[in-house]
Amino acid sequence: MLGVLSSVALDWYARCFVELHVNFHIFNAFPIPRPGRDDPLWQRTVALAGRLAAVDDRFAEWAEKAGAQCGRLGED
Repeated sequence: MLGVLSSVALDWYARCFVELHVNFHIFNAFPIPRPGRDDPLWQRTVALAGRLAAVDDRFAEWAEKAGAQCGRLGED
């Protein structure tokens, strides 16, 4: 979910409808895909979102469950 919500495509879509505030009526209507957990794109999205969220060792256990590395990202 974090990966989809952080995407440029959903950001553009949301900006088409939301300017000053958001409510659940608008948020619930966003076209968020629901692929199966065995889908390779779903697994990659989870790993990338986990990597971005696990910034230090406090998140090590969580990152392991998400299949992500833990620690700060390099500049590149």
